[in-house]
Amino acid sequence: MTHFSIENFLKECELSSQKAYEAFKGILFESSEIEEIKNTYECLNLLFEFYEKENDKDIFLEKYHFNFKTILLGGHRNKLRLIQFPSIFSPEEWSFTFYEGLSRLPHSTFTGKKISELGCGNGWICLSLALNTDLDFIYGLDINPRAIICAKLNLAFNSFDQDGKAAKTYSGKNLWESVLFEESDLLSLIIEKEIFLDRVIGCIPQVLSPDPEKLI
Repeated sequence: MTHFSIENFLKECELSSQKAYEAFKGILFESSEIEEIKNTYECLNLLFEFYEKENDKDIFLEKYHFNFKTILLGGHRNKLRLIQFPSIFSPEEWSFTFYEGLSRLPHSTFTGKKISELGCGNGWICLSLALNTDLDFIYGLDINPRAIICAKLNLAFNSFDQDGKAAKTYSGKNLWESVLFEESDLLSLIIEKEIFLDRVIGCIPQVLSPDPEKLI
């Protein structure tokens, strides 16, 4: 692993959310090479171990401008560990309901299919579908560049088990070979690259304006 100092990393994160974002971009893998992806995973794993030892997790996000979330799922791979930025929607009840509905669809809905998720956020639904269905490939798209960085980090973080072995999808592929996260305004990237999709999914939260005069 490339030299990684938790102390220096956290000092940068304490400065601001922008500095934390830049620090995470600095440890993000730049290619699909297993060595680069694993290096990102190992850095995140060290940060997660530090987070787990913290006595007061309630102020962790406020202090360091990031935190972690572990979610439990049914199926082939029943747990995801996720890095979370304050500017990205955290997995909430509405998204769990959406994923539960997808998981109840016939297995043939996903078998061998190329799928895209619009508004992928931190990427947890894409990762869950890749791990627990027999899909061929899934593209996670979001217009928010921070969401895509967060999702790519989560791809690396879940591409290896805690013992360091490569995590396999339901179809037996390495996870990073089945998922791609890219910044895109709706399907503009898919159209530009002339990618054929079998399915498009999305559960984009509707956030009402706080200005009552704009509510109709």
